[in-house]
Amino acid sequence: MEELKEVKFATNVLLCPHCDRVIDECGEVLDTIDVEHVENDKYGVQARWKDVYVCPHCGKKYYMVCEH
Repeated sequence: MEELKEVKFATNVLLCPHCDRVIDECGEVLDTIDVEHVENDKYGVQARWKDVYVCPHCGKKYYMVCEH
């Protein structure tokens, strides 16, 4: 099974964690995983999850942590 890695952030750009190339657009969300309800977060976060995408350069999957 392919290793799923978190996207890299570098000076206002996203980098693929597999090939280190700049990702201009994430494209469509392939999957949503690791959804969790958050209680009593000091910043008001109520939920956290990972949206899975595919790198347009190398075709490998990566995820971005999302919070609401």
